[in-house]
Amino acid sequence: LTTLLAGCASIDERKKTMNLDKSTRNYEKAIRWGEYGMAYGFIDHDEVNAPEPDLAYLKRIRVTHYEKMTTTVSADETEVRFNIDIRYYNEDTMREVNLIDRQTWKYNAEDELWLLYSPLPDFK
Repeated sequence: LTTLLAGCASIDERKKTMNLDKSTRNYEKAIRWGEYGMAYGFIDHDEVNAPEPDLAYLKRIRVTHYEKMTTTVSADETEVRFNIDIRYYNEDTMREVNLIDRQTWKYNAEDELWLLYSPLPDFK
Protein backbone atom coordinates (compact mmCIF):
# COMPACT_ATOMS: atom_id res chain seq x y z
CA LEU A 1 0.00 0.00 0.00
CA THR A 2 2.82 2.39 0.87
CA THR A 3 4.51 1.74 -2.48
CA LEU A 4 1.22 2.29 -4.30
CA LEU A 5 0.59 5.58 -2.47
CA ALA A 6 4.15 6.73 -3.13
CA GLY A 7 3.68 5.89 -6.80
CA CYS A 8 0.45 7.89 -6.95
CA ALA A 9 2.13 10.86 -5.26
CA SER A 10 4.94 10.62 -7.78
CA ILE A 11 2.45 10.61 -10.67
CA ASP A 12 0.64 13.63 -9.20
CA GLU A 13 3.93 15.51 -8.77
CA ARG A 14 4.97 14.65 -12.31
CA LYS A 15 1.61 15.86 -13.63
CA LYS A 16 1.96 19.11 -11.67
CA THR A 17 5.47 19.63 -13.07
CA MET A 18 4.28 18.89 -16.61
CA ASN A 19 1.43 21.39 -16.16
CA LEU A 20 3.91 24.06 -15.02
CA ASP A 21 6.15 23.37 -18.00
CA LYS A 22 3.20 23.53 -20.40
CA SER A 23 1.83 26.76 -18.90
CA THR A 24 5.19 28.55 -18.88
CA ARG A 25 6.01 27.40 -22.43
CA ASN A 26 2.63 28.60 -23.73
CA TYR A 27 3.06 31.91 -21.91
CA GLU A 28 6.55 32.29 -23.39
CA LYS A 29 5.21 31.57 -26.88
CA ALA A 30 2.48 34.18 -26.42
CA ILE A 31 5.04 36.80 -25.34
CA ARG A 32 7.53 35.87 -28.08
CA TRP A 33 4.90 36.03 -30.83
CA GLY A 34 3.24 39.21 -29.63
CA GLU A 35 0.02 37.53 -28.49
CA TYR A 36 -0.27 39.77 -25.43
CA GLY A 37 -4.01 39.28 -25.01
CA MET A 38 -3.39 35.54 -24.77
CA ALA A 39 -0.50 36.07 -22.34
CA TYR A 40 -2.78 38.27 -20.20
CA GLY A 41 -5.10 35.28 -19.85
CA PHE A 42 -2.50 33.39 -17.77
CA ILE A 43 -2.78 35.95 -14.95
CA ASP A 44 -4.97 35.15 -11.93
CA HIS A 45 -7.15 38.25 -12.10
CA ASP A 46 -8.84 37.43 -8.79
CA GLU A 47 -5.49 37.85 -7.02
CA VAL A 48 -3.46 40.20 -9.21
CA ASN A 49 -4.51 43.72 -10.06
CA ALA A 50 -2.83 43.73 -13.48
CA PRO A 51 -3.90 46.49 -15.84
CA GLU A 52 -5.44 45.51 -19.17
CA PRO A 53 -2.70 45.52 -21.79
CA ASP A 54 -2.60 48.36 -24.31
CA LEU A 55 -2.78 46.06 -27.33
CA ALA A 56 -2.40 48.93 -29.80
CA TYR A 57 0.93 49.89 -28.21
CA LEU A 58 2.07 46.29 -27.74
CA LYS A 59 1.44 45.57 -31.42
CA ARG A 60 4.70 47.51 -32.08
CA ILE A 61 6.77 45.46 -29.58
CA ARG A 62 8.93 42.64 -30.97
CA VAL A 63 10.61 40.21 -28.58
CA THR A 64 14.05 39.09 -29.79
CA HIS A 65 15.17 37.04 -26.78
CA TYR A 66 13.40 35.23 -23.89
CA GLU A 67 15.45 33.14 -21.46
CA LYS A 68 14.83 31.78 -17.96
CA MET A 69 17.73 32.89 -15.81
CA THR A 70 16.84 31.66 -12.32
CA THR A 71 14.14 29.47 -10.82
CA THR A 72 13.09 29.31 -7.16
CA VAL A 73 10.61 26.70 -5.94
CA SER A 74 8.75 26.98 -2.63
CA ALA A 75 9.16 24.21 -0.04
CA ASP A 76 5.65 22.89 -0.70
CA GLU A 77 6.20 23.13 -4.49
CA THR A 78 3.07 25.20 -5.08
CA GLU A 79 4.86 28.44 -5.98
CA VAL A 80 7.64 28.95 -8.50
CA ARG A 81 9.49 32.19 -9.20
CA PHE A 82 11.34 32.82 -12.44
CA ASN A 83 13.62 35.63 -13.47
CA ILE A 84 13.33 35.94 -17.23
CA ASP A 85 15.78 37.86 -19.41
CA ILE A 86 13.83 39.52 -22.22
CA ARG A 87 15.19 41.61 -25.06
CA TYR A 88 12.80 43.48 -27.33
CA TYR A 89 12.48 46.47 -29.57
CA ASN A 90 9.72 48.91 -30.38
CA GLU A 91 9.18 49.19 -34.14
CA ASP A 92 8.91 52.98 -33.75
CA THR A 93 12.40 53.39 -32.24
CA MET A 94 14.17 50.24 -33.53
CA ARG A 95 16.27 50.29 -30.34
CA GLU A 96 16.71 46.99 -28.50
CA VAL A 97 15.97 47.10 -24.77
CA ASN A 98 16.75 44.51 -22.09
CA LEU A 99 14.54 43.80 -19.07
CA ILE A 100 14.30 41.22 -16.32
CA ASP A 101 10.74 39.94 -15.90
CA ARG A 102 10.11 38.58 -12.41
CA GLN A 103 7.33 36.01 -12.61
CA THR A 104 5.52 34.22 -9.79
CA TRP A 105 3.47 31.17 -10.72
CA LYS A 106 1.15 29.49 -8.19
CA TYR A 107 -0.51 26.12 -8.40
CA ASN A 108 -4.29 25.94 -8.15
CA ALA A 109 -4.87 22.42 -6.84
CA GLU A 110 -8.64 22.58 -7.33
CA ASP A 111 -8.32 23.25 -11.06
CA GLU A 112 -4.94 21.49 -11.38
CA LEU A 113 -3.33 24.41 -13.19
CA TRP A 114 -0.67 27.06 -12.72
CA LEU A 115 -1.57 30.74 -12.76
CA LEU A 116 0.64 33.79 -13.09
CA TYR A 117 0.64 36.15 -10.11
CA SER A 118 2.61 38.89 -11.89
CA PRO A 119 1.68 41.48 -14.52
CA LEU A 120 2.85 41.29 -18.12
CA PRO A 121 6.42 42.48 -18.75
CA ASP A 122 6.82 46.24 -18.63
CA PHE A 123 7.61 47.02 -22.26
CA LYS A 124 8.34 50.76 -22.17
